[in-house]
Formats: sequence, structure tokens, C-alpha cells
Amino acid sequence: MEKLRKLLFLLPILFLCSCRGEEEPVNTGFVFDWTSNGTYAYSQVKDKTILYSNIFGIDREDYYVYFFSKTCSHCNDLKEFIIPLALERGNLYFVEANDQITIIKDASITIGISGIENFGILGYPSLVKIEEKVVIKNIAGINPIKNELTN
Repeated sequence: MEKLRKLLFLLPILFLCSCRGEEEPVNTGFVFDWTSNGTYAYSQVKDKTILYSNIFGIDREDYYVYFFSKTCSHCNDLKEFIIPLALERGNLYFVEANDQITIIKDASITIGISGIENFGILGYPSLVKIEEKVVIKNIAGINPIKNELTN
């Protein structure tokens, strides 16, 4: 009975403290805009963004293709590293997440292929190295990508 009396006493106080008065109502649908965090934005590499269907069509002997999603927190953590790198290098291209991209469990099966028919990535973010129109590396995750691009 004592607990009930304390609860009945505290409820009106909690209600009064939680009122926001004339302020704007609180938005209950929380959506974090990862793309606005930090100094760099994916729009800065728009000219380096290619279609998924063109990943083997770049006119270079060797290059990297970075797969990202604007809603992926890891991708957006990595953008502060990868965007300035792409702006200074000529061999780094971007592909934004879309429903054409296949997510696979074993990236090693993609090593040696030269077309998108059997191609896939482990998830986002992923980095693929292509030499002479053939996949030679397919990795995922912040640290493996940083290590590959700094070595």
C-alpha cells in the first residue's frame, strides 16, 4: 500500500516535469542522417561514382571499387578516410548500394572473375581491387580497407 501511495504521489510530478509547454513536439521517429556527419560527403566524389554494371568497364589497368551505403554507419565513419584519398588518387571509384548488388558469404569465390554475373560483396563497406579486368581482391570492413589503401 505504501508503494502505491508513493507512485500516486510521483505520477503527477513526473507528468508536470515532462510537459514541454509551447515548444515544438518531439519527433518520435528517430532517423539519424549519417551523410551529414564530418567534413566529407559522398557528393564530393560524384564524378568517381559509377554504376554497378560498369565495375569491369573502367579504362585503367588496375583500380579499386569501393561499395558503400549512405545508411551504413561504418561506411560513413570510413568516408572521412576514403573520400580525401579518392580526391587525390585517380584509381578509386565508388558504387552506392542498390538492389543489383549481390551479398555473398565467401568473397574468395570472386577472385579471378571478370564479370558481374558471379560477382558479389560481403557487405558494406567493401573494397574490390581489379587488375586487367579481373578481381584480385575483395575485402570488407573498416580496418581491412584502410590497411589495403595505405599499404
